Amino acid sequence: MDVHAHKLAAPALPQCIETSLCRDHLKGFCRNGDACSQSHAIYRVVNEAQSPAASTPTSSTSNTLRVSPRLSPKDDSLFDHDGPGRLSINGPRHDNDHVVIRNIQILPTADEILAHRPPYMPYKDFHLPHFLGAGQQRLLDTLFRQLRYDSTEAIIDACYHACQKLTAFLTNQSTMLDINDVRQDTPNGTRYHLFLDVAFEELIFDEMKGILVRVSFACPSFLRGRRMHSSGFFEDGMLLALLGLDNLDTGLSLTFFETHLRESTDAMQSRGGKGVRGKFWIFTSVPQDLMYCSCRTVVVRPARESGRSTSDSILLKGHP
Repeated sequence: MDVHAHKLAAPALPQCIETSLCRDHLKGFCRNGDACSQSHAIYRVVNEAQSPAASTPTSSTSNTLRVSPRLSPKDDSLFDHDGPGRLSINGPRHDNDHVVIRNIQILPTADEILAHRPPYMPYKDFHLPHFLGAGQQRLLDTLFRQLRYDSTEAIIDACYHACQKLTAFLTNQSTMLDINDVRQDTPNGTRYHLFLDVAFEELIFDEMKGILVRVSFACPSFLRGRRMHSSGFFEDGMLLALLGLDNLDTGLSLTFFETHLRESTDAMQSRGGKGVRGKFWIFTSVPQDLMYCSCRTVVVRPARESGRSTSDSILLKGHP
């Protein structure tokens, strides 16, 4: 089964440059109301220096999930030096491979996680080739790419490993996933926590956080009851990755969230939790993902009636 990055329909909202809109309205309130000389219309705000072609590069090869373990090479092939994005001889590596660093999304995309080619990394030595001339821009470009790699490589490694486990479960009926086996280690030594049977329960609006989503999951036995509050799981501000797989087109969907408030299994009793489902509140880490939430909920399914305590969705719990 070829698993690739899930392709969502383009947003229907028209694009508009931020400088042409009312700044107070963008912040939430404009005192001038209808008398304001600037636009209050609803648009999808884009960066003035970001063109549609630069924002969504198309990978030259189809990035799909592989059965073999994702191992980091021990030699110089860890990075690619032939240029970023369209400047590479073989074309963009994935949909987040940009030439201009301000167009790069900090958190990895699904296509970036599945990418087969090593990431672009410029040389530190200023005497070696670089697509930018010597100066501050080259220094900033180099430092940004190095810092981002150090910050996101563990996330990419954990998500790739979890996707392999999810795919193995869907394609092999003998594969079982235990809700109590939350601690996972990748072949590269990255440790993460895996929670199963994820479901969206409720949406509310918070004045400080924006849209909050109540999420429930199959709670491991060691976190049930009040033990959730004394554990180090789901503390405020932790990064979570919601990973889902669409059976229709084998598309991998990925959304990053931050935790806001954790609640014990007792709080789910009135919603049919039966003492085995925990919950917490989350808000999206990437603002533009809000418009995609309604699309991505379709890949979140309840546990199968066969008794398997899992679903097609996996929640990855990361460290803050």
